[in-house]
Amino acid sequence: MLEYTASVDDVSTLNLVSSKIDEDAPVWLQDEDQRREQETRVEIARLISKDQS
Repeated sequence: MLEYTASVDDVSTLNLVSSKIDEDAPVWLQDEDQRREQETRVEIARLISKDQS
């Protein structure tokens, strides 16, 4: 989700107000911190699964 604002006088200039990317979004939409966090969760789940077997 992206939220922009634009001046009524110049609607061609958009200003980013906020952005939020769902954690289930494709990797190419995520920023570096989100990718690292997702990779960490996957690795933790893998280690837990391995430990339980």
